[in-house]
Amino acid sequence: MKRLRGLLLALLMGMMSGALATPDPPHILIHLRTGMADGGAQLRAAYDVIWAALEEGLRVKVLIDADALTVYQRGWRGKDDIEARKLTEPLRHSLARQFAVPLREVPLNYGDYLAMLSEKGAAFYVNGTQLVAAGVEEQAGSATRLSAAFFTPVDLREIVDLRASSEIYLAY
Repeated sequence: MKRLRGLLLALLMGMMSGALATPDPPHILIHLRTGMADGGAQLRAAYDVIWAALEEGLRVKVLIDADALTVYQRGWRGKDDIEARKLTEPLRHSLARQFAVPLREVPLNYGDYLAMLSEKGAAFYVNGTQLVAAGVEEQAGSATRLSAAFFTPVDLREIVDLRASSEIYLAY
C-alpha cells in the first residue's frame, strides 16, 4: 500500500510539474521579400519589428527571399547594399526609448543591427533555390556570396515547413 501511495504521489507530482511548465513561446516568421528599390524602407522597418518580437519573447525566424536576396549579396568591395547604411539619429533615439536601452546599445548601421538581431536569437534563412535563380550562388545550399555567415540556405520544402510551423507570419 505504501508503495502504491508513493507511485501515485510521484505520478501526481509529475503531472503537476508538466502543468506548471511554461509553454514554448510562439514562433513568428518574418518574410523579407523586398529589395532596395524603395530605398530599403520596408527592410529597415522589418529590423525594428524583429527586435520587438525578440523583446516580446517570441521565437523569431526570418526568411530572406525574392528581391531581398540581392540586398545581402556581397559586391566587388566585399559589402552588401544595406550593411553600411546608417540608422538615423531620430530612429536610434526612438529605438533606445522603446526598448529601454542606452543609446550606445542601439546599432549605428544596419550591418551591426543585423548581427545584433542574430545575437539576440533571431534565426535567418535564405531561399536557396532563389539564390541560384537570381545568380547570387552557383549551386543550391550555398550562401558564400552573402554578407552574413549566419544565413542558412533552405530548400522549398523547408520554406513550407518554416511557414507551417509559425503561429505568426509577417511579410515585408
